Amino acid sequence: MVLLLAVVCRAMPSQQDEEFLVGGDISALTKIEQAGGVFRDSGRPGDAIEIMSGYGCNCFRLRLFVNPTNSNVVVNDLAYTIALARRIKAIGAKLLLDFHYSDTWADPGHQSKPKAWEDLDFESLERTVYKYTRDCIDAFKQAGVLPDMVQPGNEIAPGMLWPDGKLYGVGEPEKQWDKFARLLKAGIRGIEDASGDENIRIILHIHSGGDWSKTKWFFDNIEKRDVPCDIIGLSYYPWWHGSMEDLQKNLQKSAETFGKEIFVVETAYPYRDVRVTKGKNGADKNMRWPTTPAGQKAFLSELIATVRQTSKGRGIGVLWWYPESIPVKGLRIWNGGATALFDGDGNALPALGAFGGFKKKMDFSQLTSPIIFRGDRKYGFRDPAAVYHDCVFYLYFTLSETAADGGYYNMTAYSTSSDLVHWTFPEIITPRDRNLNYSSPGNIIRFDGKWIICLQTYPTPNLETFGTGDSRIWIMRSDDLKNWSEPELLRVKGNDVPRQDMGRMIDPYLLADAQEPGKWWCFYKQNGVSMSYSHDLKNWTYAGRARAGENVTVIRQDDEYIMFHSPSNGIGVKRSKDPKSWGADFQLLTLGQKQWPWAQGRLTAATVIDLTEEPSVGKYIMFFHGSSKEGLKAHRAHGRASLAIAWSEDLINWTWPGDN
Repeated sequence: MVLLLAVVCRAMPSQQDEEFLVGGDISALTKIEQAGGVFRDSGRPGDAIEIMSGYGCNCFRLRLFVNPTNSNVVVNDLAYTIALARRIKAIGAKLLLDFHYSDTWADPGHQSKPKAWEDLDFESLERTVYKYTRDCIDAFKQAGVLPDMVQPGNEIAPGMLWPDGKLYGVGEPEKQWDKFARLLKAGIRGIEDASGDENIRIILHIHSGGDWSKTKWFFDNIEKRDVPCDIIGLSYYPWWHGSMEDLQKNLQKSAETFGKEIFVVETAYPYRDVRVTKGKNGADKNMRWPTTPAGQKAFLSELIATVRQTSKGRGIGVLWWYPESIPVKGLRIWNGGATALFDGDGNALPALGAFGGFKKKMDFSQLTSPIIFRGDRKYGFRDPAAVYHDCVFYLYFTLSETAADGGYYNMTAYSTSSDLVHWTFPEIITPRDRNLNYSSPGNIIRFDGKWIICLQTYPTPNLETFGTGDSRIWIMRSDDLKNWSEPELLRVKGNDVPRQDMGRMIDPYLLADAQEPGKWWCFYKQNGVSMSYSHDLKNWTYAGRARAGENVTVIRQDDEYIMFHSPSNGIGVKRSKDPKSWGADFQLLTLGQKQWPWAQGRLTAATVIDLTEEPSVGKYIMFFHGSSKEGLKAHRAHGRASLAIAWSEDLINWTWPGDN
């Protein structure tokens, strides 16, 4: 269940060291949702934008019609588009706005004027394009969702606003080009005047992804007429635009000739058999990937790799067109939904996984507060555990809920983030049951082809403040880090010890032995920290105990094991050459506790993950929780605890947001 808490194309620097942009044009999303469309990831319903973001998508395009006809999905007026832009910006993604300058589709075969502009003479049309564009961008700015990039026109190789800006079959070619350029410049002036000091990048978008000669013809003429632009935008559908090799040639030639960044702003490929419209001379030979979910992913993976290989890092991104196009009642869906990135039941398709892995170096300066989730009178957020997979942080934690009778419920929940700034709504993965209170996730490991999370039960059936003597430790298994199996008891005292004789044990943590492959250690709170080992996570041997607090985390650094644990306050740190021999603490971390009222009652429960070798992160990341003095006094069970973050490059010196 979901927890509801709330060319002259201007020469620009290469994005070689910047974020590679991946995502899609999701302009029909709201309309499809209104028609009953539901999107899922591994069967679990969710917000389509958040699902795509979880797979690494960091950029979305939205189209804008002047006065849309409201036929089928031609609904994208200003209010609709701004509302959808808010959702995109809320997850921290980039926004590309696509002006169609029409009341309906603008593409190579259709570039009709808006009905209200049909009778304007050319000079009036030019002024109207400027004013309309300026006013739209200003509306986005006032709404706090200014686009990062803008296309003045969609697939405009044949011109736009026909017949005035048409580039073939009407008038003298050079004069038509001059008129078309004036219309483009009018739109671009509108963008620039409305955006003020904000840097909106201009994309000129044509459909000729695999056609170098047409691309050269178009941008030679753009350059000749000094039309401002930052990025060359291309569409690439293999059944229309040629082979992947054709695209690669165009990317390389365009980059070398014009020195511009290039963005494939439209693409698609079917995941099941469907009759797609073929281009000239057919195009079956260009659809060499199977029309299966795996074939769709292979196409997208190869396309992304091809764009990224553009010389001097000038290939900056790939957007999928209409990824949300699932079949819904009452709407005609392009290709019957066969080219969506969600299947007919709304489930995320494997191709979404091709978007992962294209993150820029994480910008820690964007974190303005150490707090990720702030506790209050009703909820405490405690005991974090984390894993970083496919460029996404999965943060698991205890969600402690105060009940009306003064007791509380502990549940395990998780949230995800691709940038440590924007986190999804927490989602609960264990029952709301005081007799169980599954909580305190220790860590997440990979074992036997599955994800494994370890956690505790912490029963409080009679309003106890702390878990009873029946508290035990468990594991659950998952294929996707979201859907988890029923818990399995960890018999860490040995299979011959009955459950009732195991004693109270909490706060498990699993660690692979560095010297003996296949051997796993379990650390858990019982008489200090106790330790057992296993080779299959089922048959365990007790190995002894050491003096330490609760919430143990153990990681490797060079040839040492580093333990983080929780004494009465702060985070104790120990070092050892082997996982069962631990001496005194050599360090006690309290971070910024003196300056944090929300943590001055107790700072504790640190978990640390080693991402020093991860190119997009390059640090050790610590998650922990802090409780205020007032919170501990009023809500001893959860202390109004807040989850927070810090980071380090050496495990000794730690930094956190706002640490100056």
